[in-house]
Amino acid sequence: MPKTTATAATSLFFMVTTLTAQPQKPTDERPAVFVHIENQAAAPPETISAARDELAHIYDAVGVRIESSAEPDHSRCALRLTVHVLLLGGATADRYIESERVRPKVLAQANSEARRVYVFWDRVGPSVDHQAIDHGDALGLVIAHELGHVLLPARTHSENGLMEPRYDVHRSYGLKFTPEESAAMRAFIAAAERNARIRRP
Repeated sequence: MPKTTATAATSLFFMVTTLTAQPQKPTDERPAVFVHIENQAAAPPETISAARDELAHIYDAVGVRIESSAEPDHSRCALRLTVHVLLLGGATADRYIESERVRPKVLAQANSEARRVYVFWDRVGPSVDHQAIDHGDALGLVIAHELGHVLLPARTHSENGLMEPRYDVHRSYGLKFTPEESAAMRAFIAAAERNARIRRP
């Protein structure tokens, strides 16, 4: 074999060996929830994006991986535990607020059994307009609180932390779930995933 060909073959061998020897990216074994955001309030896309980032950041501390989408496609919703978040605004929000008799200062509500969260977008902005907090971060905090109601088996508020009953968004910035709430949510998600696998043919 000519020397040039042998050198090229040797180089190719080392290149293939190097590529195949690269360490694999570790699998994220944390319990996961898919959050599908339906933007019926025409909230700005950049605000939705910031809210998704804040939501993921808050739940990172819980040991839960949040994957989210604001796209109309629902195909990913069937693949794992999913919570639907509906941003309501204008007449749609008004009708919901009237039919459900929502109190004036309430920013969102959760239907835990249906795994749905309803956010009253027209109320979120004014709640932080005079505070040093971005609308996207505020929206992320509101969703995180309501998502807690869906994922916590007790569905109740707590005396401190992000699940306080009369929280305001500005004061809640930086608050976290308690260790007990974090453990309960991880257990709830794990149980939901096990039940889903059992039901699948």
